This record gives sequence, structure tokens and C-alpha cells, in this order.
Amino acid sequence: MFIYIYSIKYIGGDTLLIVKSRNQTELGVLENAYNISVTRRVNALWTASFALPADDVKNELCSHLNFVEIISPSGKYLGL
Repeated sequence: MFIYIYSIKYIGGDTLLIVKSRNQTELGVLENAYNISVTRRVNALWTASFALPADDVKNELCSHLNFVEIISPSGKYLGL
């Protein structure tokens, strides 16, 4: 069995994190996100995580019903 693991432990400031509503309307961009991590495996669920400063005004955009689209510094779409 072949398992492909795609992992980015820290991408930096050029990674684009776009918050979208349930109907895919863009709500904002998380410019201050750090410790961005994406892990993908074949035939398995993928995971992503990031951190925001506690005093960031865009923390309120990260509700349970919103999505975060992740685009790498090279422009590769990593997921929603």
C-alpha cells in the first residue's frame, strides 16, 4: 500500500488563508496567521491547522460554520 504524506510545517507570510462562508462568499484574509500546517494522505482525511494572535480582529471570522481556503506561496490550492 502506497501512502503519500504531504506536510508543510511552516509556510510563512506568503501563504494565503481566505475565510469563506458556507455559501463560499469571501469574508476576509487572515494576514496574521502563523504555524500553518497541512498534512495529506492518500485515501484518508487531510488536516490543516494555523494559529492567530489572540488580539487579532479577524478571530471572529473563524467560526464553526465558515471555511478556510489555503493557497501556498507558489499558488498551489491546498484545500478548503
